[in-house]
Amino acid sequence: MIFEIQRDGKASPRPIKTSSLTDEGWSEKHLENYLRENLPALISDDLMVVAQSRPYQPEADLLALDRQGDLWIFELKKVATSSDNLLQVIRYSQNAANLSVDDLSDLYLAYKGNKSCLAACRAAVERHAG
Repeated sequence: MIFEIQRDGKASPRPIKTSSLTDEGWSEKHLENYLRENLPALISDDLMVVAQSRPYQPEADLLALDRQGDLWIFELKKVATSSDNLLQVIRYSQNAANLSVDDLSDLYLAYKGNKSCLAACRAAVERHAG
């Protein structure tokens, strides 16, 4: 449940009506694409998306890199989830922990879909993470 809390802290918390993606006519992919396009405004302009999930691949919905070189993993679910989904994110985290700059460059290259930009992709990843 989500609550609205007044800034002055004097009023009681008030529940906010929520809805599901289905109620709003969105798919999980629609939300994923929206997040990808609006990540800087929603989370931080410090994040650069380096990968987005591909069909039939065991990978997180979005993988982003911040300027400190930390990876952010986004795994979205359309409905309430079970503990199995937590294990899925832990597996993604374990895989991400072993990624090198070359691996990130390859992911970024696949995400951008332009085989001719390998050097530029690697430079973008290195420039962003310092």
